[in-house]
Order: sequence, then structure tokens, then C-alpha cells
Amino acid sequence: MASPLRIIDNKRINLTDSEWALFQEICKSYDRPNFQGKDLFKGLFETDDNGIIIFLRPPTSAYTSMEVYMFLITVMIHQHVGTACDGAATLFDDIKTKFNQAAEQINSEMEEFKKVKAEAKELIEELKNSRDGFDEATDKENKKYRQLREEARKEERKQTRKSKE
Repeated sequence: MASPLRIIDNKRINLTDSEWALFQEICKSYDRPNFQGKDLFKGLFETDDNGIIIFLRPPTSAYTSMEVYMFLITVMIHQHVGTACDGAATLFDDIKTKFNQAAEQINSEMEEFKKVKAEAKELIEELKNSRDGFDEATDKENKKYRQLREEARKEERKQTRKSKE
């Protein structure tokens, strides 16, 4: 949840409740009858439209305190770290979404692969079964061919013996 925008030195600034309370304490501690503590913050910083401190100006001409300047440095760092964390969280959410989409796609592809694999196994089994019948017929033909070849060799041997005699 974003912190509410407050006004310091006529500039919008994004402060948490605890930062705002500390700002008010700092101002009270420097209040004098002829001086307001909030004047110590004049001209020290610039903010963007979101109330984020984008520039700290070193105090040169006006009276201020190290406490005020350190407070502004701390607020600026806190704001920028918070912005970076929000950006990282958004990025991680995007990555998580894309990762989940990729995982779903992979799971879907795996299911399709399993179906194709099962179909391939069935086709291979069908091919084996049909080939077994083919192999039996081929074996019979081969056996018949071997017998004929053996008979032809025997006949040839007989003829060779007769021609030698």
C-alpha cells in the first residue's frame, strides 16, 4: 500500500506515518519563538509527481541541521529501495506467470507425447504380429527352396560321378 502524500516546503512527498511523525518531532525540536523548525527543510530536496525524492541539494546558504539532512537522506533511500522492491516483486510475478504458462505447455506436450508413444507401441505390435505371419510363409518358402537346391546339388553330384566313370 502506498504511503499518503504529505507537503513539506510546498512539495509533495511520499512519507510513511512513522516518517511523518519523525518529521514533526524534528520540526518541534527546532521551533523557537521567531523560527519554525520546518523552515530547516526549505530548498533541500526535489520530488517527482509520485512524491519520491529525486534530488538532495547540499545546504549552502541557509541555516539547517545535520539531523534534517540525514532524515532526508534516509527517506530518499527508503523510497528508492521500496520502489526497487516493488519493481522486483512485479518482475518476479511476471516471471512466475510465464514459468507457470511454460510448465502447462510442457505438461500438455508431455501428455500428447505419451499418447503418440502409446499409438506407436500399438502400431509396432501390429507390425510384429503381421510380420510373424509373413515370416512363417517366408520360412515355408525358404524351406522349400532349400530342399529344391539340395536336390539340385545331389543331382549335379550324380551327374559329375557318371561323367567321371
